[in-house]
Amino acid sequence: MDEDGFIVFPERIFNADETPQFMNYGSSPRTATCTGEKGGAITKYTEEARVSVTLTPFISLDGKCPLLQVIWQSAYVTAETLSKSIFDKFRSAGTRLLQSAAAKGYQTGASWLHALKAFDEYLDKEKIQRPVVLMLDGHASRFDIDVLRFCREKQIHVFLSPPDTTGLTQPLDQINAALHGWYDVQTGKWQAYVQNSLLLARRRKETRADLGAAELDLELDDEGEASDDDEQDSESHSDAGSDDEGRPSTSAGEASQSRA
Repeated sequence: MDEDGFIVFPERIFNADETPQFMNYGSSPRTATCTGEKGGAITKYTEEARVSVTLTPFISLDGKCPLLQVIWQSAYVTAETLSKSIFDKFRSAGTRLLQSAAAKGYQTGASWLHALKAFDEYLDKEKIQRPVVLMLDGHASRFDIDVLRFCREKQIHVFLSPPDTTGLTQPLDQINAALHGWYDVQTGKWQAYVQNSLLLARRRKETRADLGAAELDLELDDEGEASDDDEQDSESHSDAGSDDEGRPSTSAGEASQSRA
């Protein structure tokens, strides 16, 4: 800060905070598990069937989001976990999308170190002067020995919010709320697209079935008309070969020869 109390280098002050993002919230049925003695009171109630990931945005005081970490509940992640177009969209917005894996899907010392290494690469790339300040909550992952050593080596000064104060002082609540809102909007668009695609496919299938039935009826009608025409032709030929009394008719030449 300068002598007037203004922050001179806001690009050197960052805040990071984890937030869960339910992947199928609102789109899949919610089930519950109740624990307790038979016939007795319920001692534990747990909602399940909600797959989630953990998002960790890094936001600088000058309003940039250089890094967004996505933690999957998995032993590992691959490049195919997310499509290349998603990475490109975040990259075009100036944000690096980082994928990490954790057995239970939430932040651990290893996944947090993974994020800090990506954060360090950003500081080097943008040539941001060190030390930098990183404001965090007091999650256990911040106290991992490898994390502490890395922060000390890379001049990342960690400022931890006092316990039970993040609800009042956490500046990323609005950012995380915006992330959830954006995800809900995109999920709604995707669900609408899928529903419309299924409806269109069903209509096309019904249309093809109707066309097939119409073509079959037309073929039957053509066959019926052709059969009627054949019957009429056969009747006309039989009429032409006999007189009114049913006797064979004779030609003019044959009649003259008989008179001669």
